[in-house]
Amino acid sequence: MYFHHSGTIENATGSSQSTTACGGTEDDDVWFSFVATSTDVQIDLSNISGSTTDMYFSVYGGTCGSPGAALLCSDPNSGQVSGLTVGNTYFVRVYTYTSTGGQSTSFNICILEIGPCGIPSASEDYCPYAAQLTQGPGSWSSTTYDYYTADTPANSGSIFCGSVENNSWYEFTAQNTTEVFNFTSVFDCVWGDGIQAEVYEVSYDASGCCANFSSVSNCWNPATPTSGTVTATGLTIGQNYILMVDGWAGDNCAFTVSGWTATGIILPVDLVDFSALAYQNKNSLKWRTISEKDNDYFSIQRSFDGINFETIGQVDGAGNSQNAIDYQFDDFGIRSGVAFYKIIQVDFNGESSESKTISLDKNNINSAIVSTYPNPAKDELFVEIQTKNLIGTIELELQSPTGKILYSMQIENEKGTSLKKIPLNTFAQGIYLLVLKTEQGIIQLEKVIKN
Repeated sequence: MYFHHSGTIENATGSSQSTTACGGTEDDDVWFSFVATSTDVQIDLSNISGSTTDMYFSVYGGTCGSPGAALLCSDPNSGQVSGLTVGNTYFVRVYTYTSTGGQSTSFNICILEIGPCGIPSASEDYCPYAAQLTQGPGSWSSTTYDYYTADTPANSGSIFCGSVENNSWYEFTAQNTTEVFNFTSVFDCVWGDGIQAEVYEVSYDASGCCANFSSVSNCWNPATPTSGTVTATGLTIGQNYILMVDGWAGDNCAFTVSGWTATGIILPVDLVDFSALAYQNKNSLKWRTISEKDNDYFSIQRSFDGINFETIGQVDGAGNSQNAIDYQFDDFGIRSGVAFYKIIQVDFNGESSESKTISLDKNNINSAIVSTYPNPAKDELFVEIQTKNLIGTIELELQSPTGKILYSMQIENEKGTSLKKIPLNTFAQGIYLLVLKTEQGIIQLEKVIKN
């Protein structure tokens, strides 16, 4: 399991959930949920910025309405939870420690599955699961962004020439006794400090965990975003070695290495809000990215048994973006019953990353909100609603993240598609929830951003 998402407590107020008290003041809390795929996970808050950086988080194993006693109360920005039940849903509550209201802190939350080495099982963020490098024409690119956390197994932290904050690992097989990694460009650094890198000979224990490190190269740490080389010498041809790359003082940078290609790298494309809506003649898939880097396209895949998938379409990506972008794909090749969908995101260099799988039952159509635009919005929000299969009175509400109703309208006796307008000019900047209700209950929620 690898869960990574951005968040903010700006405009947040204290939730109404009754929980066991932890530390700090829970007056601006926001919530996240995850499904456990292992009994142990690590939770990290990173990239914290804004009016205060003193954060607090807690973890619960109950239900949304009744979270129960806290499984973890953490003042540090990193903590581990053990004894989880695989398949169960858990909740993470994040807030600022201070009792002073009006805070505007933003952050990233990362939830990592802990494997046999005490680490996640599928990312070059950790030594045993290094990305694979192949020598030859071409290049590869990666980052020291907050997708990565500090990993210092065995003696690696003590022999490195600097401090480790957001390192990643890349394994290669030596073709020569001397191998050179040419960092041709280091760019998009947040703090202007650049990156640092070194090559190691690594031994492993019986569980496959990295157990001992010996440096076989210079430690390159120029402390500025510049090109440079890491040269490994005295190598044994045919033996595997590992290149470690870290942000200098935790700087978030992108970089490119020539003369090598790579597989297995986490793609810095943050895909959120993947959902589907069934219509009589199509299934409409929607998803959003909140950041993109080198994003070439999305490949849309469908299955009717949840196992065997086929590619049914392609949607171009934005390449590079730091803004929220909404995408949509309409599947007209549908049939009755359940269809499964997933998205394969493909980078310019051919690397790919897979979304979660979602399902849609064509025999149980709930036509509701078709689209909201513009989103983010400034003065007004337009909501397109498909009402032909909805029964009774429909209520459209704009709520705060804590569930307070700020605006509402009723939709009666309308069959087909209708367009509604919600004024936003009196609301503060922040995140709101658009909720569509019928007499049978809530059927759809959409996140709305007010600029």
